[in-house]
Amino acid sequence: MIRAKIVDGAAVAPYNLGHLKKDNPNTSFPTPVPDELWATYDVVEVDESAPKPTGRHQPSYVVVGDTVVREWAEPTDDLDEARDSRRKEILRPLSRYQVDALVAQVPQPERQAYLTYLDDLDSATTLEELDAVVAPV
Repeated sequence: MIRAKIVDGAAVAPYNLGHLKKDNPNTSFPTPVPDELWATYDVVEVDESAPKPTGRHQPSYVVVGDTVVREWAEPTDDLDEARDSRRKEILRPLSRYQVDALVAQVPQPERQAYLTYLDDLDSATTLEELDAVVAPV
């Protein structure tokens, strides 16, 4: 069962007990949480009746009245762009100070090769370029 929280007319899904506790840190909740209690926090059960089509379809959650319905979106090229963007975001969280601290731990003979590797990672803009750096042929 998937739950969703309705916020300003939009669905935030999936939404679980961990999310509820994080959103309400000064509140304790029974386990299991009764449906009536979920409802007081604008959390509803998602209507999952639409079967998943074959392929790379992605779920989307739509508020219909006071319920949330899961729909399946057709795959698009935007999905690949989103994956590229996310992958770059994951690779760039370190500050220059953190990178310098990591490089300092690499033994001197390998340090230049490691710096070149980091520069290649930083300049990769597509999955293909990134894969070529991470796993050279």
